[in-house]
Amino acid sequence: MIEQPLRPEDLAADLTELVAEEHRLLQRASRSVDDEQRLRQIRLEQDRLWELRRRLRAQRAHGEVPAVVPDRSARAVEHHLR
Repeated sequence: MIEQPLRPEDLAADLTELVAEEHRLLQRASRSVDDEQRLRQIRLEQDRLWELRRRLRAQRAHGEVPAVVPDRSARAVEHHLR
């Protein structure tokens, strides 16, 4: 498991970018197979980032201020969501 420095503002910025890209793809009249695949990737990455944000908030709520939060792979998050 790789540990990466985590800052709430980075998570928020990444989520904002992903939401904007998702909206652009969803507004297309017709989507290609590549578009549909990218939408799936975007949603998986959004789930991963929201999960990281929840974990960071939970740690802070319990008085912990971690320098880094272990990042879970998109694959681990996808498996958890099933």
